[in-house]
Amino acid sequence: MRYLMIIFFMLGFSCSPKGSLDGQIDYKMDTVVVDSKGGIIMGASHLFLSDFDSNLSTLYHYSNQTAEIEVIDLETLSIKDRIKIEQEGPEGVGENVSRLYFLGDSLFVFGHYFGLNFLDISGNKSNGNRFREFEFFKNLQEDSDHFTNSFCFLNSDKKFISPVYSKENDFKFLALVDLEGDRLEKIEFEELKVINNFNVTLKSGNSRRSIIQPVNMLKVDDLIYISNSANNDIFTYHIQTQELKNLTIEANKLPAGKSGTYKKETDNFDEFAEIFTRMNFEIEYKEIVRNPSNGNFYRFAMQKVREKIDELPAKFDIHLVAYDKEFKLLSETFIPEMNTIPQVYFWKNNSIWLHENIDDELAFVRLLFMP
Repeated sequence: MRYLMIIFFMLGFSCSPKGSLDGQIDYKMDTVVVDSKGGIIMGASHLFLSDFDSNLSTLYHYSNQTAEIEVIDLETLSIKDRIKIEQEGPEGVGENVSRLYFLGDSLFVFGHYFGLNFLDISGNKSNGNRFREFEFFKNLQEDSDHFTNSFCFLNSDKKFISPVYSKENDFKFLALVDLEGDRLEKIEFEELKVINNFNVTLKSGNSRRSIIQPVNMLKVDDLIYISNSANNDIFTYHIQTQELKNLTIEANKLPAGKSGTYKKETDNFDEFAEIFTRMNFEIEYKEIVRNPSNGNFYRFAMQKVREKIDELPAKFDIHLVAYDKEFKLLSETFIPEMNTIPQVYFWKNNSIWLHENIDDELAFVRLLFMP
């Protein structure tokens, strides 16, 4: 098995045990490469369609191109299996899967625009649902609304929450969906609609291209933590009581969110590109991860500080923002070694693992926290 240490260093920051805002998190970084055992791991390119077992010891990645689930052992850092999946016919999941979830360490959920397919651990289809057969979906279509690719399953494979966006790609509400009862309950969320101020659409004939601010969800027991990329707001939704709370989130030196004023729609590509460039110079907050041992939360924030100049690449400032279990701000740590944030990162073994591609091999940069 290949185990390649590419980076290994310590940074001499001080970190108060109380999480003083004047302190920085002590950390070191290394990079590990997954042993492909002579094959090709499609997850090296991206991990858009991936999920984990409950112990975060196994990563499951699905490739539409190969129609395989790649089973990655995160303890031995090697691929341990490839599960072939049918794409066509009554047992098929379709050729354009856009969601993958692994529930209860036993059930794969494959999602696409038209519905969901449920497969057992061996990749055999056990059930499937077509959204068009549900009244709630017909009502969505009548209003020209749509789900995003972000589903948060509750304590059942029959219930999930998903953000719903309009035809213009503005956030409208959270949908609590009960597949068994064919019900959709709207969770109205006026405070979150501020993200629509930073959605911009390029119209060209019948085609549309949009910059949108995604809504992210993290489930911890009966609480769902809801965040977005436009600001540092955090909300909680309690599955049992259905109570929605807006948490008070502090910021120290980092901006709390985007603040510019942007045109919502244009038919001019140059203007669209200029808006995109300006928006990149504002803060962008990423998804939340949680340390289960002490309940602390972490998220990255990035902000462009320099455009590409000749041979110099564009420069982004990357910070790791840490909160305690009540979302009291602990620190905003500048990470000078990073210039981008991958789409997939997760907490494991007292560290944050970030997806990386090294010479077309699946790898992870690990941000290890020092005691």
